[in-house]
Amino acid sequence: GISDVKQANDSPQHPKRPRYCCYGCRLLGENSQRPVSLTETTASPWFKIAIGAAVAGQVMLLGLAVSLTPPVGPARWLLHGTLLAATLTVLALLGGPLVRAALEEFRHRRLSIEWLFLAGILGALGASLQSSLFGGGPIYYEVVAILLTVYAVGKTLGARARSRALTEARQFERLFDTCTRLDANDVAT
Repeated sequence: GISDVKQANDSPQHPKRPRYCCYGCRLLGENSQRPVSLTETTASPWFKIAIGAAVAGQVMLLGLAVSLTPPVGPARWLLHGTLLAATLTVLALLGGPLVRAALEEFRHRRLSIEWLFLAGILGALGASLQSSLFGGGPIYYEVVAILLTVYAVGKTLGARARSRALTEARQFERLFDTCTRLDANDVAT
């Protein structure tokens, strides 16, 4: 449980990092060390996600149109520029936490899901830019927008679940503070 925290002395990289008996206790232990932020419990992230999802939907439709009937001349530059601008808008709205999390994992020399999302996003954006600039190949702007939206939804749902679990754990803690432990002879210990 939460009280079963041990210091990991066997790891030279993290000499004072606590160890937990299970993943659930780790989440609760790490969340109890820092206050729950307002962004984890308010509707603010959902507003950004809704805007990102709406823009991502438009990028998907416009990208499909461009892929089915490739434009030529000035229309090509206008459509590809619009796709790039919309994708960068979603990146600006939803990409910050992903990049920060990936950099944090990089500093600790750990591979995580953030790196996979970031690799997919950078690969799709790079291939799309190459296609837009040089006029050949498919575009993947919608992949960038959708991956960012999916990541943001997942992290927001996870933060809400952790916040609820932490609230429940604190309620349990208050409940058990009023309890008395009895030994086998019904004597309080």
